[in-house]
Amino acid sequence: MKTSDLVRKLPDVYRKDPKSNNYKLLQLSAEALEELREAAALTEESQDIRTAIGKTLDLHGEKVGQPRGSADDARYRVLLYHKMARDRGGRHSAGHFCGAAEHHGMRTGGSSRSATGRTGTDG
Repeated sequence: MKTSDLVRKLPDVYRKDPKSNNYKLLQLSAEALEELREAAALTEESQDIRTAIGKTLDLHGEKVGQPRGSADDARYRVLLYHKMARDRGGRHSAGHFCGAAEHHGMRTGGSSRSATGRTGTDG
């Protein structure tokens, strides 16, 4: 919310010009609120397994019982997709998770297209 919007909400008995203490206090509050919104958005984004990195990705692994081992973030994300697919049994196919993993540039061992455009199986 803009400082000017906050200032307009003050009763008319208060000074509202940009040099007033009221304006300055509300400006600080507006800046703090914006920083909080940005932090909340980053926190929400980091919780998404598709964008999580480092320790946050490790926390996803702990939730589903998949240790990281020596895998980097990209490979670990694929392991998590596969683990979640296995845990869901028949409700969702592993292909859904493999597709998401391949979207991140990871080969998952499934069907792939060669440079000639032919579909085959990695082996």
